[in-house]
Amino acid sequence: MKIKWIEIVKDLWRYFLAALILITLAFVLFFSEPAKGAEAAGVTLTWDSNYEADLAGYKVYYGTSSGEYGTPKIMPLASLQDVTNPGCAVTDLDGAKTWYFVVTAYDTEGLESDYSNEVNTGGTYYEDGKPPMAPTGLKALWQRLISWIFGGSLKIKEG
Repeated sequence: MKIKWIEIVKDLWRYFLAALILITLAFVLFFSEPAKGAEAAGVTLTWDSNYEADLAGYKVYYGTSSGEYGTPKIMPLASLQDVTNPGCAVTDLDGAKTWYFVVTAYDTEGLESDYSNEVNTGGTYYEDGKPPMAPTGLKALWQRLISWIFGGSLKIKEG
């Protein structure tokens, strides 16, 4: 039986590269920050004041689908810093989603106004306002090497 040295060397080379990539990946994962889109985000909402004499407060409704909101955040007048310029912060939102908001006013009898105009966060949240760039350079090369090691073909094309 003839030993196919070239095949053995190719297999050893692939195993070596796989081990090197796994070690590098473990290092990168251990020392890198989480993706910014997955972080909790928050918004501050402000709206025009309601000047009715029996005004008791406001309710802020929000959700991830337009026109569909969860339980409101209730804002009694006493909780507002400035009743002539009402507003509130909504925190712990998933920054990767678009959030929709409306506000209502309620009076001392518990009667509630219609929804305000809907506003939204406008899409994916990125801390610096820019989406992540496509991988280039070394990162793109690592992705291609991983693909090649696990059965693909190695094609390096820049640009």
